[in-house]
Amino acid sequence: MVIIPFDADISGDQQFEVKLGDALVTIRMTWNVLCQFWFMTITKGEIGLRSLKCVPTWPLLRQHRAISQVVGDIMVMRAEATKSDQIAFSDLGTRWKLVYFTEEEIQAWEVENGLR
Repeated sequence: MVIIPFDADISGDQQFEVKLGDALVTIRMTWNVLCQFWFMTITKGEIGLRSLKCVPTWPLLRQHRAISQVVGDIMVMRAEATKSDQIAFSDLGTRWKLVYFTEEEIQAWEVENGLR
């Protein structure tokens, strides 16, 4: 499990490179003002997954594994106790973290949560 560094206060539209497992990928995080949610685009070369809604505590790449260039998955995980599952603009990177899970870690999480 690796926390992907992110600071929402820099901008509502950010792009950065990060190594996830053996893959060097580009992540673009954008804040949608209308629906009040963060969206992630993840690309490796020309292949990418675009506009993935960053919902809390759910594997964001799960339904796209056949075309994903990342082995493993990314989740938005709670870093601080909060009563709400809503991720406000400045919460991502503070109260909520982007977390990369290896393939083995995400499989264990799926078993633990009844998805396998």
